[in-house]
Amino acid sequence: MKSAMLVALVLLMVLSHPSIGFGAEHPFQDSLAQATRLAEKGDPEGQYQLGKHFDYGWGVKRNPSQAAKWYEKAATQGHIEAQHALGLLNTGAGSYPLATPEESAKWFRAAAEQGHASSQHFLGQAYEEGKGVTRSYEEAAKWYERAAVQGNGMGMHGLASLYACGLGVKKNLIIAYAWNNVAATQGWGMAVSYRNELEKLMTPDQIKEAQRLSIELHKKYGQEKGKWGTV
Repeated sequence: MKSAMLVALVLLMVLSHPSIGFGAEHPFQDSLAQATRLAEKGDPEGQYQLGKHFDYGWGVKRNPSQAAKWYEKAATQGHIEAQHALGLLNTGAGSYPLATPEESAKWFRAAAEQGHASSQHFLGQAYEEGKGVTRSYEEAAKWYERAAVQGNGMGMHGLASLYACGLGVKKNLIIAYAWNNVAATQGWGMAVSYRNELEKLMTPDQIKEAQRLSIELHKKYGQEKGKWGTV
């Protein structure tokens, strides 16, 4: 008897859950309605927000294809966050059935050229791995650096990795160490272990110089923009 009551209670809770569409009013109902109204009028922010609702299942059943549709409408109007979102959706991480690396790189580039730091990192990664674009370590270094100087920890680490291996740039363990050191202040945990591994390959004088360069990079790109932590 108790087990039957427990099953009934669980079933009631499931049916009443906002994501199912029954019972309590959905917390995203108002934002979904507003985004829909704006999107249908051609407003790029509304289209982007509607895309996010479909992308994350906010108030509607998650639908990557519908997300892509509305993101693209906003992206073609120059909406930088929609361009970045399309880049991410096309990596295949969001179960979008039409995802291609070419489309991913295309939209990351669109946002990167507008100064989106995370897109700059992902475009650099695309060039490093040859996904959706012809592999070019020089282009990878260029885009990683653009992300890095905006305080993007992943961009810093990507650039550091290229310097450590001498890919697209002249090999330089001091610069590699310095960028990883600053990336670590951004909370990019992997940078700490990479920095420590680099340290094993460096002389005490090189480590001292790398630490000095870390502070210089922080002063040049971090303190004025207020995006980095303390080195």
